[in-house]
Amino acid sequence: MQERFKKSLKAVISDVFETMFFLFPQPLEEESDSLRELVNGQRCVAGHISLLGAEACELRILVPVDLGVKMAANFLGKEDAGVEESELFDVIMETANMVGGNLLNDLDPSGAKSISVPGAQWLCPKDMDTVIKDRMIVFDVDGIPFVVVLETEAM
Repeated sequence: MQERFKKSLKAVISDVFETMFFLFPQPLEEESDSLRELVNGQRCVAGHISLLGAEACELRILVPVDLGVKMAANFLGKEDAGVEESELFDVIMETANMVGGNLLNDLDPSGAKSISVPGAQWLCPKDMDTVIKDRMIVFDVDGIPFVVVLETEAM
């Protein structure tokens, strides 16, 4: 991943997680070659959004369920046990939207790019094996790792 993308993405992730969820992610230099190994086999939800235009990008945020529930609970002002699956997906999509929008503002101040509608889905184990290590940044929140993947034409 190009250094300018990586630097911007780390700053945006920190800002969004601190502001929206009162969580403080720390970038990790993770040695694991396998995303499945990294998240310890936990079920994950993936939020995604595309930045459209020259140097188009796809941003994916891969979050273990335990962390996703904590994010949703903090965002919605609920107890963890009270978070519904639909709320989890809504919060993950809004996370992708906020990260994508802030990344867009940072990387494209001219406004030449646009942004797609965010989506979210369960990430099955076989999909975890397709994540390319040099396109991901691993973060840790309270001992729970999550992964951000940025795939660009410029890579």
